[in-house]
Amino acid sequence: MQSASLVSIIIPTYNRTSIIGETIKSVFAQEYRPIELIIVDDGSTDNTREIVNSFLLKGTGVSLHYINNGKKGGNVARNVGIRISKGEYIQFFDSDDIMMPNFISSRMDVLSKNDEIDYCGGNWCYFDSNRDECYLYSDVNKYRHDLVTHLKNHLFPTPAFLLKKTAIIKIGYWDEVVMRLQDIDYFSRLFYLGLKGYWIDEVIFKIRKHQQNISADHSPNIFRSSTYVYRKIEKECIKNKMYDKNRSQLIGDRILENSNHCYTLGYYSLSWKFFWLAWLFLPRRDKHLKAFYFIRRNIIRFIRKIPGLKK
Repeated sequence: MQSASLVSIIIPTYNRTSIIGETIKSVFAQEYRPIELIIVDDGSTDNTREIVNSFLLKGTGVSLHYINNGKKGGNVARNVGIRISKGEYIQFFDSDDIMMPNFISSRMDVLSKNDEIDYCGGNWCYFDSNRDECYLYSDVNKYRHDLVTHLKNHLFPTPAFLLKKTAIIKIGYWDEVVMRLQDIDYFSRLFYLGLKGYWIDEVIFKIRKHQQNISADHSPNIFRSSTYVYRKIEKECIKNKMYDKNRSQLIGDRILENSNHCYTLGYYSLSWKFFWLAWLFLPRRDKHLKAFYFIRRNIIRFIRKIPGLKK
């Protein structure tokens, strides 16, 4: 009888003492075996190491590896995990989320029987620390599975994709300069490089919403990073001869949103820079009209801020 294939689960973490134990327990509770769990610590200053090490002697068929990688960023940690992983399948996960018991097995049933499929995804729900039950559910299969639809509806959560190691070789390592939209940057490659996937209809993991979410950061570098990701996706699509006005339109809209956010937060020079970048992606006449109103509104705001002028 053929033995089951090893699945490597890669989890970067930083100062998650209070909740990483729940995440690890959900890995140990998986119906599937064998599993290799790789936890890459991004320089935690709390007792994350002790929490992780407390699981080393559990003897549940999970091979646990802990690496303290220093403070280098989540994408560097994920790449470290890729390099030391031994599994034929790779699952990225976040240190604050929770797996359902069939998280791995439900998708391995698909991947192990279909050589032509490169990755398999599933649905998720949201919860918070004050309320364990889910309060919002995804339904990915109600959408078309193409790049534009996934970009438009934010269908790129990191845990959603279980990938064959051969797919990882094709899409490469995580971009270590990206600070925001890392999941969009990485998993969009599955679409513009033409890899094939399948989505099951089950809710197989829970995403925690809490105050430590990195997405709450509104520093200038965060907006620079997300704009960089959108421009990179457009360039890669063109490089791979994928021409789509709807995608260009959507990317232009996203960069224009960054421009508006930056202006609201007082990052005026960055706001104007993003505006002119967005202009390059806005092919339709109505978007030109939107751009005109954006310029007029912000010029008026700027003039009103000049000392001595009548408000």
